[in-house]
Amino acid sequence: MLTGPKTVLMIRAYDQAVDFVSDIAVANPVTFAPMVCIEPLNTDQTLPPVDRLIFTSSNAVRLFANKTKDRSMDVACVGSVTARITEECGFKTPQLFETAAQLVTSFQREAHDGAHILYPRAETVSLDIAGVLARTGFDVTDIVIYRQTFQPLSRDAIDLIESSSVFVPIFSMEIAKRFHAAIVSIKPHDLTLVCISGPVAAVFNGFSVEIAPKPTRAALIARIKTCLSAKKPEQSL
Repeated sequence: MLTGPKTVLMIRAYDQAVDFVSDIAVANPVTFAPMVCIEPLNTDQTLPPVDRLIFTSSNAVRLFANKTKDRSMDVACVGSVTARITEECGFKTPQLFETAAQLVTSFQREAHDGAHILYPRAETVSLDIAGVLARTGFDVTDIVIYRQTFQPLSRDAIDLIESSSVFVPIFSMEIAKRFHAAIVSIKPHDLTLVCISGPVAAVFNGFSVEIAPKPTRAALIARIKTCLSAKKPEQSL
């Protein structure tokens, strides 16, 4: 008989998970079990004068948009969703980059024009964009406007993994380690993990893993859609 469709289990922060599910646009059932929560920080912080903005997450865009009505700044974004949310919040159409490293490289090729750059960000980031750009002569300030806090995988999600065919997108090393710790002692029924990079996938040695061809959201989405649209094998009773 044919196996049923895999359930997509989303474990990232809820707002980001909803955006992601909208973009993958598959017919599979979806369950939300966030292991990440977004906690706003420094909500009363006075903003410095700014000519340009750097956004690397949709969380930063939404929270920053609540701090000011000014939408006159030039904007650079990492990721298509970040760019889309930037426009939805009323900012200028942004300059778009796939990765933070690409953004930094592009900026470093520019002539310094004296513009003050502001980088609203999470408490923890993988690349110190402000530091790198400041060391190459840019007038740049970063402000921490949120932190990611983590919570255990829910009992309902564990039950789903133990009883059903489940497909889990994994977006970062931090969440990979936490999810691995949550499932290493249980017995998945039929679990597939699709990871944004090889190093992230390496956390799940011994599990069924798919890897995005590039460490970008777009590549991860493409890999997920390919996997979920693949013909299901026949199984005998």
